[in-house]
Amino acid sequence: MASPAKNSKPELDRSGYISLMKKYGIIFEGPIQPEDWPEQYAHFFRIISQTSIIRKSEYCKAFNEDNLRVAKLRSGSTELVHAARSALRRNGNERTWRQETEEKVFKSFTQSALCSGCYKFRWKPYTEAMPVNADARERLEKEISRRRPCLCSELQLSEIKVKDTLQSEFSRELEKAIIHEDVLDLEKAGLKKQMPDTVIGLGQTPSFAEYAPLITRRHSPFEPANVLYPFMVLEAKSEKAPDSWGSIERQSAFALRTCLELQKNLRRDTGVEFQCLVWFFAFKGDEWRLYAAVPEQAQTRVIDLWHGTILSEDGALQLLLIIEYLQSWAYNVYRPGVLGCLVGGRLNSRRLTPGFSVLSERSPSELELLQHIPHQASDNRKLVVENFRPQGRISNGHVGTETSRGMEHDNLLGWTRWIGKSVNDPKWTRLMTIRHTDLVYLDIVSLNLPEELDTLKSCLESFEMQRALDSIAEELLMMFLDNELAIQTTNHIVSRTSAEEHESPVPVRAIIFSRSAIRRQDWQISRQTLVIACTWKSLMLLKDLSQHSVALPNFPRHCHTQQCACFTTAINAVSWISRGMSANLALGQTCLRLRFDQSSRQPAHFQWVQARSGAKDTRFKNFCLAILNTTSSVIKQRPFIEKVRSHWKVSPGEGTATATAMFMALDVPQLVDDSKVAAMIVKKPRTWPETTQKFCLFVMEDGVDFENRAELCRLIQTAKKDIFGGDPGDHNCVLADELALDEWIEALKDEVVEVVEA
Repeated sequence: MASPAKNSKPELDRSGYISLMKKYGIIFEGPIQPEDWPEQYAHFFRIISQTSIIRKSEYCKAFNEDNLRVAKLRSGSTELVHAARSALRRNGNERTWRQETEEKVFKSFTQSALCSGCYKFRWKPYTEAMPVNADARERLEKEISRRRPCLCSELQLSEIKVKDTLQSEFSRELEKAIIHEDVLDLEKAGLKKQMPDTVIGLGQTPSFAEYAPLITRRHSPFEPANVLYPFMVLEAKSEKAPDSWGSIERQSAFALRTCLELQKNLRRDTGVEFQCLVWFFAFKGDEWRLYAAVPEQAQTRVIDLWHGTILSEDGALQLLLIIEYLQSWAYNVYRPGVLGCLVGGRLNSRRLTPGFSVLSERSPSELELLQHIPHQASDNRKLVVENFRPQGRISNGHVGTETSRGMEHDNLLGWTRWIGKSVNDPKWTRLMTIRHTDLVYLDIVSLNLPEELDTLKSCLESFEMQRALDSIAEELLMMFLDNELAIQTTNHIVSRTSAEEHESPVPVRAIIFSRSAIRRQDWQISRQTLVIACTWKSLMLLKDLSQHSVALPNFPRHCHTQQCACFTTAINAVSWISRGMSANLALGQTCLRLRFDQSSRQPAHFQWVQARSGAKDTRFKNFCLAILNTTSSVIKQRPFIEKVRSHWKVSPGEGTATATAMFMALDVPQLVDDSKVAAMIVKKPRTWPETTQKFCLFVMEDGVDFENRAELCRLIQTAKKDIFGGDPGDHNCVLADELALDEWIEALKDEVVEVVEA
């Protein structure tokens, strides 16, 4: 912030606001003709405009008396009128009007769209907001047709525990100063008292916790960022306040512009088409107005759409219908649009070297499919299943299933069907879920130790190891000097930013670590890979920091071509682990390190070996995991850290054959044999979160359709003979578990019947 002595400036007066609004292209337009509305927003505005002619008596007569939605609207509008009249009689101030009326109007934005009791929709508006895109509209119409309204009574809802309440998709801030990032400092000083009464945006749900850190620009106008990409602003005044409507508009002008700029930056940075729109409610006592702020080139147009008074039954009903529609818009159109930008932008910006070619080898059509995969938030500490032990007997019978080959598109989307919670999910998904062992969450981190002393210190200090700097430097130095833990290669192989064609390869020592696990919050198989590269110069700095007198080895000038190819093959093999091997590594929380195989007859052969429980391997594992934990929580990319995170579908082919041959040599417990079974059921440990489903069916066969309930029934029926549990000593499947699995099968059978009857 600018120094008060030099840059202090009083809050702007009326003429100052008008002048500044003109400079930044903010234009408030009164009610304009529909033909003058921006074409891409006209559909939304038309719905709002049509609401203004609705009369309560006629509207309620058009529906059956037992229509629950209309009954709530009828009673809600009457309650709102009584609240407004009460505030008017009491000659209430602004806070009184807000407490009496605002909370009733916007309450729905503080709750999840799903009922926490029955997992059905709390609201189902008469007019659903629809995206402009025809394909997206068709998909949404199919989804809406499957939504079912919540029929829970008030008594049933009151019995739901707070800890079981679903998180809202939206969030809000009350009376908090907005950060106008792109406004000049002197002009910010004139806007310093701008604190909108309410700002509503997207909440920090798991999806956004996963994606938002990938956007380097600000995604919230507040600090801390509890509201992401706001789409609604509210400014309130009491009925007796001297402020004119023009004054209210000027007071909110830059808040609207800043919220709109966040959306425009998201669209610009990700390169994904997205409709930027911010709704603005202003009310003065009982009189309410609704505006829409939209971008037009460098300008911000704020269009007046609706006026009404909540002292009348008609006006109160119109307002509630508008809120119902805008909530539908926020849920159906805006939120998926923002997520689409984040996912699409992530894929658009993906550039990898051959050593980390997880997505670089995919075709454009496959990348397009990957955009539809929902990502879940990852626990910063990546706590995973501990001490998995088989329960019962291992079946020797082979499960035969009729699978459909050549269904790549449906398979990819189908395998993500049960990731996360959907409004259409059946009740059994609260206790059980389904994953495929070949759909893996990859987290690849490349750490290039800096060659400048201060930057290297900053790098080491960021590891959050709660140790002295010289101790960290010494341990890292010893690891690089150990030929069992480090290998010799070049920076072109271990880094993608240094692989420019005009640069010559630089010899480096590299530590390669990989860990497979199951994420405790969503049952997703994850595979973390860490690459730490160190040049001769940075190795010298480590030696100086550690004050160690050890002799440093000579770095070869070049890396043999065959060695580079073998190194790349070994690294990529981690991404190609599939089926039973994928399950065994994840269940065993297997930690691996890459080393040069001196016993091999080949001149340049690398092999993965398991990091075991010895003192050296334990220190090595703990050190690498500490770095992975640190880099998982780093929001902004640092120059010396490169990260690639993605869902990855393993497809059968040469890569999987190479990976199988390479990892079969590992002494990993074979908890499951995919040549004998097609799926396995795992029971979660008692230490896992309550919100995580109790059982997960891991499918190992390719071509299994996750929407085919009959096929899933057969897999569960066979797999339930041999359940794998996550707690020590928990070797047997108890009766309650068997009953739960039987109920799961029956629920799927019922769904099969429903589909046939439909």
